[in-house]
This record gives sequence, C-alpha cells and structure tokens, in this order.
Amino acid sequence: MKNTELLFKKRVKLFKDATKFNKPERVPILGNIWSYKVCDVGYKLSEALFNWDIYEVVMRKFHEKYNFDVYADTGFRNPLAITRALGNTSYIINDENNSINLPDDFCVMSLDDYDLLIENPEKYFWTVYMPKKYPGLNKSRMVEGMKEFMKYLQYLQKIGAIMKNEYGVPGHAETVTNLPFDHLLNGLRGIKDLSLDLRRYPDKVKDALDSLRRYFDLYDPALSPEREEGSSEDFCFDFFVPMIAHPILNPKQFEKFYWPYIKEIIDYAVAKNKTVFLWALGENSRLYDMFSEIPKGYCAIYLEQDDLFEAKKKIGNNMALVGGFPTTLLSQGTKQECIDYAKKLIDELNTDGGYIFGADKMITFRRDCNPENLKAINEFVLNYTN
Repeated sequence: MKNTELLFKKRVKLFKDATKFNKPERVPILGNIWSYKVCDVGYKLSEALFNWDIYEVVMRKFHEKYNFDVYADTGFRNPLAITRALGNTSYIINDENNSINLPDDFCVMSLDDYDLLIENPEKYFWTVYMPKKYPGLNKSRMVEGMKEFMKYLQYLQKIGAIMKNEYGVPGHAETVTNLPFDHLLNGLRGIKDLSLDLRRYPDKVKDALDSLRRYFDLYDPALSPEREEGSSEDFCFDFFVPMIAHPILNPKQFEKFYWPYIKEIIDYAVAKNKTVFLWALGENSRLYDMFSEIPKGYCAIYLEQDDLFEAKKKIGNNMALVGGFPTTLLSQGTKQECIDYAKKLIDELNTDGGYIFGADKMITFRRDCNPENLKAINEFVLNYTN
C-alpha cells in the first residue's frame, strides 16, 4: 500500500474517531481556509475564480505549505464563471482586499411570489426567478452557462483525485445538504424581507420551506431509504450541513423554521450509521438545549462565535466540537502564543476525543492570518498527543 493511501486512510480515521468519541491518535486539523488560499499563494481572486488551472495550482501550493488533514473548501465556493456566463455580473471582486461582495438587490423574490413557490417550485424557478435573476437570459447564455458548469464539475472531480492520490487528503463530506431556510434567505428573500415575513406571514414561510425541502430532494435524494448503511470510507463526514441563515432566528423561530430540517438529517444519519458536520455560523449558545438532544457520536459541530470551553460543558459530551482557534491571535499573536493556545484547546477539549482543531472563523481576507503562525500551529498539532 502506498504511503499516500495509508495517510489518506489515517486521516479519515482521525475524523471518524474524533466524531465517535474514540480518542484519535492525534487531533485532526480542519482547514477552515476559504479565499485566503488564493492571495497566500500569490494570485488575485479575479484570476483564480475564472481559471480552474490556476485554482489547482493554488490548492497544490497551499497544501504543500501548510499540510492540513482536510479542507472545508477546495474551490467549490463562488463558481462565478457560471453566473457570469448566464448574464449576472452583480458580484463585486476586490483584489486588494481579497473579497467578494453583492449589492442589496441580489435577492429577487417578491412577496407575491410565495404562492407559486409553494404550489410549484419548479415552475417558479424557471418562469419567475430565472428571468428576474438573469435578465436577458436566452438559449445561447444557457449553453455557455452549462459549459461553465461542466468545467466546474470536472475541476471538482480532478482536484478531489489529486488531493487523495498525491497528498493523501480526503474529501470533507460526501454530501452537501443545504437547509431550506438558507435557500429562502440567501438566494430568494434576503435578510430584511424574510425577517419581516417571519412575523407577518409565518405560515407562508413554513409552507415555502416545506415546498423547497421536497423540491430539492427530487434532485439530490441525499436522504433516500435506499442509500447504503455505514459511513463512507472516502470522506471525513457523510453530510456537510451549512447553518448560515439561522442567526436571525430566536429559539422559538429556530425550533419551527430550522430545527425540523436538521433533525431529519440527523435522524437519518443515526438510522444509517452515518456522520454529520454542522457548520453553525454566528453565536449559538441559545440553541444548546436542542443540540443536547442529538445522540452521541454522530455529529460534529463548528461553532463560529461560541466559547468552546463553555460549549464543552453544555453539548460537548454528545457532539464533537470543531474550531476554536482565534483568528485574531493567528493574525496578531506571536508563534509561541499561538502554540500555547493550540495546546490549551487540545488539552481541555480532547480529554476523551470529540475535538477537531481549526480556526474559529472562515479565513478569507489577507489580514485574517499570519502565514508563519499558521505553519507553526499546524506543525505543533500534527506532532502533539495528549
């Protein structure tokens, strides 16, 4: 067996052991690294986001420099070439700041659209949403968009094979399962309008969420009864569930509009003996009572703004905790301060397994990270056992 194959299997096992609370050989490291990879390697966002050959170079050089066990993103985020081919040029790329922004009118769904979305989401997307989102869309642009989409899929397949076969790095998750509320907020109604809808038209919102759930299941039957039991041997997790839009919800709203769709995925994972990675942005302590209901050993959770030492006391006995290393320290601290804090995280959070090391924020901008500190903490964690 080749060294890369052995390393690949070892890395998968590290994450599965951490999630299952079987104390791993060492703490695994999640690369919570997003567009920062591009500027660190020496490219501009405007170059890398429209050239998959460049993004391949970015991934190769970045990994050879830092040696993470797995990456949350290998280039799947922001495939702007597709939307541009369809005629949408709303995205604003700032190469100096290494950032991507959108204007306020990005979300195009109106209040009057709810009824059609609920009744027939497919008809809504093709007859209402697409013309609003992509004015001037025609057959020629559809063809170009499909070509760019195929390039995107080919890149993802290629980079996955490169990371596995050349570097022994597994995929983060077999299936990305987006939640209906995130679709409704991020792509359709937006924060302001959906916040008002929750108070004025809660029944319409719930009906729309149920309709979206059924619609997307037709095209991505991730929760199919026919899916094989057992966890994938090629990925660290079976499900990656981004929790992006929930910070606007209070606990009662979360329980009604968000939690049922998460619980459906987790119940399925438990029944099929699979694992779930929850990506919970914002501060989440108001949700700990619900999180404590999740059976032990099936779920790891990244808590962006939570105190992981407090989270360990509340939910750390049934959910593996992810992250916790402050990006402020990573960007401004000394090497020794960074190493000392990494040791503290591991010593206090990995007492019985159930901890995956990583940054507490998505590392995106140039100032998010001092590269020498990043190298130092990765080298430390790769060689430290407690």
